Amino acid sequence: MDFNKLSAAAEAAIDQLNQYAERYGEEGFLKAIRLQMEFIVENASSGVDPVSKLGDRTFTYAVMASRELASPEEVLIADRLNQVTRILSER
Repeated sequence: MDFNKLSAAAEAAIDQLNQYAERYGEEGFLKAIRLQMEFIVENASSGVDPVSKLGDRTFTYAVMASRELASPEEVLIADRLNQVTRILSER
């Protein structure tokens, strides 16, 4: 897994989330997704596989995104999150 690529993708998702929150406010699910992206950035930037740090837990950002993100602007966030998922799956 390319940790630099993963960190950059998660940071891009955070940027997209922040832009959306500035315009429309930050709902609880957006904060939860952002916190997971920050966790990914923190670990990937240190060269650590974020999935391995979860133990018996899993990321839930993809489930929240699939349930909550549907408008054209929200689809941009979902695309960024999908990029993070693709990189994580390269493990």
